[in-house]
Amino acid sequence: MKKEISSNLIRDIIFLKRKGMKISEISKKYNLNDRTILRYTKGIVHPNKNLFVLDEKFKKFSDLKAEILGFLSAEGCEVKYTTNYQYKDKRRPKAYIYTSSFHRIIFTNKDPYLINRFIFLMKKVYNYNAKVRSNGNIEINVKDIRDDLLKYSNFGSRRWSVPKIVFDGNLNIKKSWIRAYGDGDGSVEIPRKRIFFKSVNLKGLKQVQILLKSLDINSYIRGPYANAYILITKEIKKYAKIIGFIHKKRLEKLNFLTKKI
Repeated sequence: MKKEISSNLIRDIIFLKRKGMKISEISKKYNLNDRTILRYTKGIVHPNKNLFVLDEKFKKFSDLKAEILGFLSAEGCEVKYTTNYQYKDKRRPKAYIYTSSFHRIIFTNKDPYLINRFIFLMKKVYNYNAKVRSNGNIEINVKDIRDDLLKYSNFGSRRWSVPKIVFDGNLNIKKSWIRAYGDGDGSVEIPRKRIFFKSVNLKGLKQVQILLKSLDINSYIRGPYANAYILITKEIKKYAKIIGFIHKKRLEKLNFLTKKI
């Protein structure tokens, strides 16, 4: 039989949550389950919860934000799913079904310099302290930041695109996006004297080709090879001068190649 919840009890529950008492402590105090406390305090933010609110000034587009988008196009994905799980109340012989929703952007890269660069960009652009998880990924699950990034592009190996604002941007914005994308998906091939980008996303590569052309760098696309396409440019010196890499090994190869040509 359900315990009747009086208006006075509801008022006390709300008061305690606003004062900072934990849900589990409130439920224990009144011999109720956590689900009941959550139901009557829905929408009331716990005072100890650290909420991130994005300041309007951080929504401004810049070459640094273009760089974040380039990294995420190469090494990012959007994950969105809902899961149900059971919660057993130890004080009652009953299990409750809880629903949790997850929506985040994940950046994956094993190069320490690129990881640190991405962390720096998140702090500089959004004033957000991104952290590397135990699996090596950086997860962006702050709604304001996630929504701001997704308004420019989708993320995923088949879903990424060059944002329109990058196409319409100045030289720094264009080269920042391409450099970051190249640091993730680009390669320098010394024997063939070429730079190439490999992706299953043909539409995205065609957009990169157009973006390179806007910087007076010619390229061509070959494939598919095992369902992937390759965008190639042999204008090494021009690419090195205008765009370049920050990925250490690719930059070393690029510098070596420019001296050989």
